[in-house]
Amino acid sequence: MQLSDAAYLKSYEVDFLSSDFKQFDENPMQAVIWRDSDFNILQQCLSELDFWLLSYIQEQPSSLEEVLSALNTVVEDSTPLIPLLENTWVNWINAEVLYPKV
Repeated sequence: MQLSDAAYLKSYEVDFLSSDFKQFDENPMQAVIWRDSDFNILQQCLSELDFWLLSYIQEQPSSLEEVLSALNTVVEDSTPLIPLLENTWVNWINAEVLYPKV
């Protein structure tokens, strides 16, 4: 899988997405902004796991098995994170942020 060409990972010094642009909190955040197949522009704040996964895929398109192997090298006991990462993987595919490698 690879990151969609219409997806961008961003880091901001302030959090404005949590409040839907109503206020700017001085709290660093990471976000993904993307366009889906219906041409909707979407954005979402990212958890550390989401940001790690999408950053990893952006740098090197990979299968889920390769990502799980990489996670195991970063985290001592990644076993509890595997179901969470698998669920996150499926969610990003369904959101059209991750696509098959071409």
